Amino acid sequence: MESRSTPDVWDSSAVLLTADHEWRHVQLYDDHRVTKVPYALKLPEQQTGQEVTHPFAALPATRSLVMQLLEGRLTNQTDALSWFQSRSD
Repeated sequence: MESRSTPDVWDSSAVLLTADHEWRHVQLYDDHRVTKVPYALKLPEQQTGQEVTHPFAALPATRSLVMQLLEGRLTNQTDALSWFQSRSD
């Protein structure tokens, strides 16, 4: 299968990158729980980045975020930032 990545596909795509941390490896981190999880969202036509400093629970937020994207409720960076800041979980 040949990959044909083009700027048009990237520009029109939403991409969510995240990861989890397994609690069973807590001893590797001096028994401190790792609470910061990588979480990056790129929206269609987005050209610049924005840091979200408001804490949120990534696992429950992800399902809601994907639904918001699929339903067309988050269409730009301002919408996404407001959505993240409104999280109370």
